[in-house]
Amino acid sequence: MAENTGILWTDNTWNPWQGCHKVSPGCMNCYMYRDKNRYGQDPATVIRSKPATFNLPLKWKEPAKVFICSWSDFFIEEADPDARIMQTGWALSLKEQCASAGTPFFMKQMSAGAPIPKELQGQEFPR
Repeated sequence: MAENTGILWTDNTWNPWQGCHKVSPGCMNCYMYRDKNRYGQDPATVIRSKPATFNLPLKWKEPAKVFICSWSDFFIEEADPDARIMQTGWALSLKEQCASAGTPFFMKQMSAGAPIPKELQGQEFPR
């Protein structure tokens, strides 16, 4: 069990932004929407977290596995069908950089609902 979260494969979660916009059928059963509604918060309102949360990593002294933006679509805003198309070469470069650094790579989606190319498929999780 992780020290600061109930998520088994990470040490910490950090949500500098919260909220997102549903953009595809894959969003229908989103856990963030369910949980935010349970806490009486509007999951469709994208907000920056309070300074204490936003600046939290500045206090960490030791390396850790961190799940970032579990309660937002901050890193996948380009999931909108009208967004620019993600270039496969860019994603492959990120995968290669992760491999060189010993960092797990997990591709969740391409832009505009495009399928994930075979060379980007697979899920690597931290040890």
